Amino acid sequence: MALKTALGVPRFPQLLKVFIALLCLPHSNADSERAFSMVRKIHTDFRQSMLPETLSSFMQVKMNCDNHCFQVKPSKEMIDSAKGATWEYNKQHSSKK
Repeated sequence: MALKTALGVPRFPQLLKVFIALLCLPHSNADSERAFSMVRKIHTDFRQSMLPETLSSFMQVKMNCDNHCFQVKPSKEMIDSAKGATWEYNKQHSSKK
């Protein structure tokens, strides 16, 4: 069977697009199952009030970070920034009591 006509025009022009689309399909659902498993581990009974944005941030860090949490060495600037944000948060919320 020839793939082109006598004039050199492809006989099945859409077939290549279909095959490329088929090659893009995942062969299993392991990635999605892995993501749902991570969500179950992050969004526990103790974290029921977690906002979707926070859960999304946790997922991004979990999926995109190659290091374990105990291997991360924050810089002095990062620690100072976190302390400043904590101090500011506590200052704003302690006056509302």
